[in-house]
Amino acid sequence: MPLFRKLPALSLRRPLLSREKRILGLAGFVAVIFLLTNGVPALLDTYRSRNVQLENLRADIEREQRLIVSAEDWAQRRTHVEQRLSDVEASLFPVGSAALLAAAIQRQARELGAENGVTITSVSLAESSLSNDWLMVEQTMSFALGDQNSLLRFLNGLKHSQPFLGISRFDLRRNRNQYIGEITVVGFSRLTSSTPAED
Repeated sequence: MPLFRKLPALSLRRPLLSREKRILGLAGFVAVIFLLTNGVPALLDTYRSRNVQLENLRADIEREQRLIVSAEDWAQRRTHVEQRLSDVEASLFPVGSAALLAAAIQRQARELGAENGVTITSVSLAESSLSNDWLMVEQTMSFALGDQNSLLRFLNGLKHSQPFLGISRFDLRRNRNQYIGEITVVGFSRLTSSTPAED
């Protein structure tokens, strides 16, 4: 007699009873109701949340792109301002008092006049004004010249002079065979705290 006897095979696939079918149907129905009441809203919330995140991301990207463009604009503006500042600094007389500024204006005007055929005949007392650390000196000078072309060259020289000399007043008249007149030129300087202005 064999030690082990062969057992009959159990069938795991038996037909479901109608009661079991009803229970499974009810369980499926409950699962569908659960999914409809909990699962679908959760999926919709996830979808909405994802859409909100995408919109926020798009808004962030647009803002960053605007900032990049803005940064480039500001960099260009800064370069422009620095260039203007450099131009302004080049147009200032590097002196520390009204008397020195008046002397520098006279010297530069006389040199420009001599180069262009204009003779500075007399110089009046300079007028100065100080605002914060900016010093402005107005210097009125009488001049004489033989022809109008010399005057145009002189005025053009003043216009392009460095340091800058502005013209605030100009008067010209003919006297016999020459022209005489008066011109008021303006020069600027920026004072430091160690160089107070003298009036």
